[in-house]
Amino acid sequence: MTWRCELTTSIDSLIHESKQNASYKDILAVAPHLDANEAAELLSRTRTEITVDFIGPPVLIRGAEHCYRLIRHKDGRVTLSYHCTHRRHESYCMFPDWASRPRPVFMADPYRERVANFAESQYGDHLQWDKTVACIEFAIDGEFDFRCMVGFSKAWSTMRASTMHPVLQCLENYCTAITQSWPASFELQAGNVVMVIRHCPLCGGGNGSGICHFCGHELRTQMAQAYDDPVAFKLPFPLFVHNRLTAPHVFVHDLKNAVKSHYAEWAADGFTAPTRATAERSRSILLKDLS
Repeated sequence: MTWRCELTTSIDSLIHESKQNASYKDILAVAPHLDANEAAELLSRTRTEITVDFIGPPVLIRGAEHCYRLIRHKDGRVTLSYHCTHRRHESYCMFPDWASRPRPVFMADPYRERVANFAESQYGDHLQWDKTVACIEFAIDGEFDFRCMVGFSKAWSTMRASTMHPVLQCLENYCTAITQSWPASFELQAGNVVMVIRHCPLCGGGNGSGICHFCGHELRTQMAQAYDDPVAFKLPFPLFVHNRLTAPHVFVHDLKNAVKSHYAEWAADGFTAPTRATAERSRSILLKDLS
């Protein structure tokens, strides 16, 4: 677990700021599968090459790779920066169509197999095969340092249209991963379009197009017009996600109130929605125990 935590911290730091005057130790921090001599060799290649690319191990998804770039500048400085995230073909093996998916073309790296082996041997219990088909970033209005990326095994359009469960329950049923780290987020969202849903910083209610759907608080940031979705506008911050975060946002009011309201609205709608079968409309939903 220590390897994974240290690697996540090192990658996260590099994503936000490139390393100036990079040393072989900086390379080892994000590519711990290399030894000191191999890292020094990468650094020495910048004497004859302007850019040198290499890869490092994943922190969440099996088959993912983080790519880094050494750049030699005119003044002789060598900087190390985060470049991108790759996903190997086998990382999609849990999907029915994985065999027919086009195989990505990667940068050449003689230590590619060692990358996967290192991750599996050092913290394999914390890696997972990807089953994600949709990614949602749950954001807090005005809190730009807060990040929460969640993967789901069903598309948003499928979950929002469910007539059998409230949307929050569908999100919990089909959740594949929850992360607040940038490296894991990049691995999770590779190949997926990320939808952003913003929430009220006071109660966690949905961003009703600039107004909190639950408490009426005027929010700073409106959701993008591309997500002009009344279901997303009303959706409170998922309680099951909040409870699993290592650094959750501290709401002024109890988040359970907005969540209970969501379930109550769905239950009331169940008696009147014309698209639901009569048998469904006659049922009385039991609200989840949120005490």
